[in-house]
Amino acid sequence: MANNLTKHIYAVNKDGLWVHTKFGYSLSRRNGKNEVVAIREMQGLLDGEQILHTAHRTTASHTAWERLCGL
Repeated sequence: MANNLTKHIYAVNKDGLWVHTKFGYSLSRRNGKNEVVAIREMQGLLDGEQILHTAHRTTASHTAWERLCGL
């Protein structure tokens, strides 16, 4: 499932520009949404992008940060 979602997130046109500047997905609870976000954030960091991870709760964004550091 994650591969199918990330394929669309990374889609580029013939000029090498992103096809989707905004991307959203809807999955049921506890169904791997954070895995897709972690894949995207990790690849962005490896590519030298600046990543801003936001969440409604500070503890959630901090947990995501710790998880990326562990990867």
